[in-house]
Amino acid sequence: MSEFSKIEDAALLEKYLIDFEVCFPHLKEKVNINEFAIKLAKYAENYIMLECGKPIGITCFYANDSEKFCGYITLIGIMPQTQKGGFGKQLMFFTLAKMQEKGMKKAKLEVDSDNINAQGFYYHLGFENEKENEKSLYLVREI
Repeated sequence: MSEFSKIEDAALLEKYLIDFEVCFPHLKEKVNINEFAIKLAKYAENYIMLECGKPIGITCFYANDSEKFCGYITLIGIMPQTQKGGFGKQLMFFTLAKMQEKGMKKAKLEVDSDNINAQGFYYHLGFENEKENEKSLYLVREI
């Protein structure tokens, strides 16, 4: 059974973001990893997913919208070698449950428009299109 460990330290979170770079190939193009880790550590909920003590997944999300009660999944990823084993689904349901504990009623995320596999995964889990542009789809689902 997988375990989840909360990450509150920005330096440790930065290390995990680098370790999970394969899951987020465009991240370095979009943000400074060090500054991003500091922001996430300060404002987001961040968890590493462990299987037999080994990190296989990461989730970073905001669950602090006290007006619309809509959480935002900033990053969620499973190492490629452990995909197709149900771990992604387990990580997503963990994330949604944590958002619900914080009072969120909906969850949103952004996915690259060329990431067809991830889109299929999110649709399978009940996410629906909210809007899109040439680079991204913005998906939402009830929690």
